[in-house]
Amino acid sequence: MIRRILGGKPLPRINNAVDAYNLASATTCIALAAFDINRLNGQLVMRFANKGETFLGIGMNKPIILGGGEIVMVDASRLVAIYPYRDADYSRITLQTKDLTLISCGVPGIPLDQLKEACERAVKFIVRFCDGEVVDSE
Repeated sequence: MIRRILGGKPLPRINNAVDAYNLASATTCIALAAFDINRLNGQLVMRFANKGETFLGIGMNKPIILGGGEIVMVDASRLVAIYPYRDADYSRITLQTKDLTLISCGVPGIPLDQLKEACERAVKFIVRFCDGEVVDSE
C-alpha cells in the first residue's frame, strides 16, 4: 500500500472489508491479508513453493507457474497467497463474504507488537465499516 501511495496512486477501492484492512495496512506500514474462511479448506500453512506449482491471483487472467522457493501460504488443497503481496482469486474477500480471517505479514526486524497493532486496527475498521464482529482472535 505504501508503494502505491508513494507512487502517486490512490488506494484501490474494492469493497468495505478490503478497503478497511488496506487502510489499516497503509496507516501502520504492515502488509495485511484477508481470506474468505468459507472458501478455505482447512488450516493455513506457510511454506516454500514447489517448482511447477500453479497460482491464480486476484486479477490474473491465467495462472503463473512458480519456480520453487517462493514463500507461499496454502490451505489443505491449494495455494492461497504468494507472501506477502499476492492473494489467490478463489479465497478473495467479496461482497458475499460473511466470515474472514485476517493475517499480518511480518518479516525479520518488525516487532510482534507492531504486527498485532496492525491487525487490531484492521479489525476495528472492519467492525466499524462493515458492521462486523470479532468471533475469535489469536
